[in-house]
Amino acid sequence: MKKNNPNIQVAVVGAGIIGTVTSFLLQKQGLKVTLFDDNDPGSKTSFGNAGTFANYACIPINSEKVFSQLPQLILGTDSPLSIEWSSLLQSFPWLIKFLRNCRKKKVEEIINSLGSLLKMSDEANNEILQDRSINPLIKYNEALYVYDNIKDYEDSNKSNQLREKQGIKLEVLNENEINNLEPSLSKKFYKGILFKNSYFTSDPLMLTQKIFNNFISAGGVFVKKKIKNIGYAEHSVSLSADEENIFFDKIVLATGAWTKYFSNRLGDKIPLGVEKGYHLMYANSAHKISRPIGINAYGFYMTPMTHGLRVAGTVEIGSSNNRVNSRRISWMKKKSKEIINTLEEPSSEWMGHRPTLPDSLPVLGPSPQNSNIYYNFGHQHLGLTLAALSGKIIRDMIIKARVNYNVSAFSPQRFI
Repeated sequence: MKKNNPNIQVAVVGAGIIGTVTSFLLQKQGLKVTLFDDNDPGSKTSFGNAGTFANYACIPINSEKVFSQLPQLILGTDSPLSIEWSSLLQSFPWLIKFLRNCRKKKVEEIINSLGSLLKMSDEANNEILQDRSINPLIKYNEALYVYDNIKDYEDSNKSNQLREKQGIKLEVLNENEINNLEPSLSKKFYKGILFKNSYFTSDPLMLTQKIFNNFISAGGVFVKKKIKNIGYAEHSVSLSADEENIFFDKIVLATGAWTKYFSNRLGDKIPLGVEKGYHLMYANSAHKISRPIGINAYGFYMTPMTHGLRVAGTVEIGSSNNRVNSRRISWMKKKSKEIINTLEEPSSEWMGHRPTLPDSLPVLGPSPQNSNIYYNFGHQHLGLTLAALSGKIIRDMIIKARVNYNVSAFSPQRFI
């Protein structure tokens, strides 16, 4: 692909993994890119993930089972999927749209759409991750899902069959094979699923920072300012920061859970919801396991990282406030101790905000209001996995490259 006109000025708002990778790919293509964020690159939501490149994660949180689970989701404290009851009224319109996307036919469509992205994700990731400054952060021990008992395992059979239908390769392990693979697990699991050809990063923050450094080395510009508004006229678009309007040819919004602030001002009624995700860090415990281990019944991963063992995950549908659910933290501590009983108290706790759409699909493409403003957000649990592919898609849209993939399922137009 040939270089583009370097006079094309592009602004990317949001320096998480999505915005940083998108900026790098655009700059590498020969465009002049300025990345904006009022926080350091990778220091917010992208900092706290489980570190997995989950090329197998085509099963959304949308499910027919949700209808029977609603009372537990609202009132329960020990479920991997729950609703922040204090934000229930605020979340209600989003929940109605979410439930509409939990019908069988719609869930099948979502799985096929996610599957189509995940099939292309490894090739896009390799373009980024093979860089010699980044590759040492990538580990190729495959992710393992574990199941408590026969019911837990059999309830997941349908999901695993759907994964296989998408071309995802699985290896079933029995209790002894799990113990041989991960001998430090105190809890005995009935079965395990090893996701072939999956991989992870030992340091999500450092990964984003390395990609950011490559962006700067390629001539990119970073401006640490809060963007307050977006404007557009017939032939230009602008960002306002510190009472100053800065003009560009194109703008990419990679602002995650905070995108509604901008989409509402643009007149794009995108039904963006927010999930609160949590993690615990256990310093000096990374050696206890060799790979990401997803505990199916609990909805979280345990991942060995540079700075310790990270326990990350669960879904708490709520709001973008910074209120921490202490009961969820306590529950995660308790369950982590059951799985590895040699763990001490966590060295740190964290909560972040994931952007989530009612259909669990990202938003990729130009604003219905202005074709020079692009959205790249809403990846829910797959931001790390799909960052490179999403950046590639937005890049190709901006430079009007010929592509062989269909991204209509992810268009902002789907909400009109």
